[in-house]
Amino acid sequence: MLAQEFGLYDTIRMWDHVLAYDEDKRFFFVYSLCVSILILRKKLIMDKDLTVSLPLIQKLRDMDIDEVIEKGTQLFYKYHQININDEYQKILKRD
Repeated sequence: MLAQEFGLYDTIRMWDHVLAYDEDKRFFFVYSLCVSILILRKKLIMDKDLTVSLPLIQKLRDMDIDEVIEKGTQLFYKYHQININDEYQKILKRD
């Protein structure tokens, strides 16, 4: 995950952080990293159409990995107690 979007060094740094979490929290941290990328690229993505903005979230080698990890960590600690499966089931029941 995210190995094609970042360079090797950045991917190793990111996965070092991911693997530091317990097994049941790892994937939520990966989700937090993905959301942090979208937040950090929000202005670029929102100003363009899909054909231009899609490569902006597929090729991330120009992003500062420290900023991505920091924002992802902030999001993780803000929302990590939410049970994604329970929230998803609530959404499905509303529809």
